[in-house]
Amino acid sequence: MKAQAPIPDATTQRSAVTRSASAQPASGASSLTDSRPEAIAQLELADSVRNGPRMIAQRQQLRGMFGDIAPQSTGTSATVQRVAMVSAEAFANSKKQHDRDRKAMAFAVENGAETEPTDELSIRLRNSCEWILSGRLHLIALTRTADSEFRKKEKGENTYFPVLEAADEDVVHGQPKYYVNDVDNWANVFPFDDATQGGSSGNMIYVFNASENPQEIGRTLRHEVQHAADHHDEEVKTPLVTFKTEYRAHYYQGTFSESTEETVEKKGYTWNKRQWAVVSQIMKNYTEILEAWNRNEGGFREKVVAYVNPDTEAINKYNSARIENFYLSVAQVKPDKLDYPYRLKKFKEEIQV
Repeated sequence: MKAQAPIPDATTQRSAVTRSASAQPASGASSLTDSRPEAIAQLELADSVRNGPRMIAQRQQLRGMFGDIAPQSTGTSATVQRVAMVSAEAFANSKKQHDRDRKAMAFAVENGAETEPTDELSIRLRNSCEWILSGRLHLIALTRTADSEFRKKEKGENTYFPVLEAADEDVVHGQPKYYVNDVDNWANVFPFDDATQGGSSGNMIYVFNASENPQEIGRTLRHEVQHAADHHDEEVKTPLVTFKTEYRAHYYQGTFSESTEETVEKKGYTWNKRQWAVVSQIMKNYTEILEAWNRNEGGFREKVVAYVNPDTEAINKYNSARIENFYLSVAQVKPDKLDYPYRLKKFKEEIQV
């Protein structure tokens, strides 16, 4: 029995089938021609579907959602490669923006450290800048990616670079790192809830788009360095410990100027106006503290209301690197009859200035 010729696969059909038996191959090209009626009909059906109004509309919709696709020819097969969602110019501008953010933060630190202080705020700023220059904490400039709107569709939040683990991108001691202009590549990119202008994570202090918010740099430094300076993480974490460290950091950051003499009645208690401004801001931003207030376990409300003057429990109210060095030296002393809680208590009593 004579063997039947194999039916060409889809790739062979698309590359070798001709619609007309009279069509001649170009010089040097394959002479394979399949003029069978069923082969011609199959090719025409495929072309009509691909070029029909429904498929054209679908391709246009997908391009709008995901960008154009570019076929890469390799022999008889084709691969599909995703192209950038933003222009090369927009991508380059985001890197330039990051450079500006880094320079704004580095300038703020270097200038702040050299400024002659005239009041508590400027003392605290100078000391905070010295803390950064010492390398105890890393200062990171976070810049929004040019394709944030497209990445946001996947992650639900705006996207920034670099990642917060990039300690070697410290604006004072490190070098800039960028990202890849490809929404599928998340190297050095992360989604972030940017409801605030700055914050901290571990030993990283960060500010969003710093060159556009230069006033935010000083506020963030005073606030976040205080968290490190008060050593609250050496205590057992409770809602009250969290409240007190936030109260000190907010109070010292320099954005609350309400009267400490005038009072207001809120939530059934009497507060001075600045105290209430700070407390209400903390309750707004920290769910655990608001929930603790509502539960009122162990007299939580009375303890919050009683904490009026942050200095009474601040072991380093001016964010001083020199006091920090002294504190660490004292903490290393371990006499047989002195335990750590006692030494910490004595230090807090003696360091008040």
